[in-house]
Amino acid sequence: MSFIDRILFIFVLLSLCGFSSTFADTNIYVKLFPGKELCLAHFVFRDPEASPVQVGFVHRAISPRLSYIHAKLYGPSSDINTRGPEIPLQDPIDTLGHITTIYFHAEETGVYTVCLRSLRQAPVMGFEISFVTDNEMVEPLYLEDGAMAVDKPVDMEDYKDRLNMLKICVEETRDEVRSIQVRRFMFEHTTKSIMMLTVGTLMFNMIIAVVLFLWSERYMERVFMKKRKNE
Repeated sequence: MSFIDRILFIFVLLSLCGFSSTFADTNIYVKLFPGKELCLAHFVFRDPEASPVQVGFVHRAISPRLSYIHAKLYGPSSDINTRGPEIPLQDPIDTLGHITTIYFHAEETGVYTVCLRSLRQAPVMGFEISFVTDNEMVEPLYLEDGAMAVDKPVDMEDYKDRLNMLKICVEETRDEVRSIQVRRFMFEHTTKSIMMLTVGTLMFNMIIAVVLFLWSERYMERVFMKKRKNE
């Protein structure tokens, strides 16, 4: 999929999700496949007479994994077929299930693109992603009865993803310990076999040397005695 196709796909997806002039209260769910690049675009309006707009790239891993994701940010470009200049990102992508925001400043009006790429050995990872800018008005959340939503008390359900990640880390650690034990056993077995073979070969060579020495001494003695009799 080309860069233009990815941009068109993102805009169609945003339209289906009810995207209008703001993206602050809209979360989208994406999947990041190993070794594949995923690009997300966000349009930012910057007032020329105001300060640069601060934009937040909010993300949370649905299935926490201890993995590395390479992220790049590209600014607006005058040509839709090419990416704009790369803008350095200060913070890494969090893959442990925490709600994390990476901030950057929009110096000009246009489409800003965030591209993510994981390692080839990494698993498929799901993310909830949204963009938030400081010049957008975000409507407060309300419940079905019309009451304004407030933070609920923390319960065990909030730690489900972290406990799942901890379980995966423990299982991977256990497998690694077992692998180390197997490698250690194979090393000790191979070392012992080589030592026994070396000692056996040395003893065999010593026995052969002693037998040859005794045989040659007897043979020389017989030859010497036979020679004396002939004289």
